[in-house]
Amino acid sequence: MVWEAGRLEIRYDDLSKKWRVFQPVTVKSILSSKGFKTCCIDIGVKNLGTVWVEGWGKSLAFHSGTLLREWWYWTKKIAKHQSSLTRVNGKISETLKKPYRKRQRHFKHAVDAFARQLVGDLCELGVSKIVVGKLKHIRENSHNSKKANSMIHNLLTAEEYGIKVREISEASMSGRCPRCGSRKAERKGRFFRCLNCGFEAHRDAVEVLNMANLHGEGTAIGAVAHPSLLRWNGMK
Repeated sequence: MVWEAGRLEIRYDDLSKKWRVFQPVTVKSILSSKGFKTCCIDIGVKNLGTVWVEGWGKSLAFHSGTLLREWWYWTKKIAKHQSSLTRVNGKISETLKKPYRKRQRHFKHAVDAFARQLVGDLCELGVSKIVVGKLKHIRENSHNSKKANSMIHNLLTAEEYGIKVREISEASMSGRCPRCGSRKAERKGRFFRCLNCGFEAHRDAVEVLNMANLHGEGTAIGAVAHPSLLRWNGMK
């Protein structure tokens, strides 16, 4: 890695009553992908990301249970404060600002760490192209919008490894059968069943396999329909 330091700034933080030092750092990787594989990533709610790499027999889903529990812990704490505090002179109470910031910082750190580690692993696997979906309902939700924006931003750093990144809309991905292409399907919760060919799968797997079939260089038609589940604790 090659590091290039930016302008250093010293600011006083009114909330914590402390001076803080900020210095942006640009990191340029001297590594590069040694392969030409395509990777497709579906960003979700319960799963940070469902990932499929060209040649894999099934996708991997990184469960975000711990991260979601942390988010709701701070959300409930904020709601409790909101019920007892009132705005003073049009400004939010200092007591309320602290849990807001803790929730935001912890969440961003976890998502950033996941994306950075994922990009490094994909480079080692020989991935040269990443196709990542962006969902409209993720953008509209405050919690999920932060996750999608943060993850996509960090995935774009894959270009430092010589990996091309392409964002696509997932508007039509969840309702299409990755086996026969039919849109006649039964969807209950995270379950998907094609009414045309009988294909059954987890909906996150359906989306990432459709991304691979429609926007990837290879095909994922023969991939297993249910992803392997891995847990991400957000602390790496």
